[in-house]
Amino acid sequence: VGEKIDEERYWSMLKAAEICERYTFDHKCCLKWWTRAWELDPPRADAVFYIGQHYRLRRDGKNAVKYLRKAAALPMPKRKNYQWPELYNCLVHLELMRGVYWLKEDEDTLSGAAWKDIKKSYTTVMTNCELSDRKDVGMFYDKGKRVRDRTKKEKQEKEGKSAGKSAGKSEL
Repeated sequence: VGEKIDEERYWSMLKAAEICERYTFDHKCCLKWWTRAWELDPPRADAVFYIGQHYRLRRDGKNAVKYLRKAAALPMPKRKNYQWPELYNCLVHLELMRGVYWLKEDEDTLSGAAWKDIKKSYTTVMTNCELSDRKDVGMFYDKGKRVRDRTKKEKQEKEGKSAGKSAGKSEL
């Protein structure tokens, strides 16, 4: 992994995925090629970023957040060629915040770890991205907070009911 990666192969896989997504509208094909590129070079965020962006564009917030969190967690690998610093410094975090917008408030859940990652990406966007890119990020953050608050409330209610049932059973 890393310096010994066949760069032409990697970038050809990304291009094949782009063609599948944008020109043939074959979603299985694009996900297959992005996944293969990601498997070829896991420390690089490009392929997993495109997977997350794909789900965000399809308004699938749950999967978008899942993959964009993985991309946001990757530091920029040390390479001699083909680096995209803006991806690591801003874009992956901005796209994660956009993915949060497509979460279903009454259905999707956010773990504490996911919420921590979202808060970190929010801070990164507000620090590193252009002003024009930050325009709606506060709204996306607020939606994520509502989903996280509901998730915590439901978990507490479930734990309360479980505690009540087990207490009742022990009394029998």
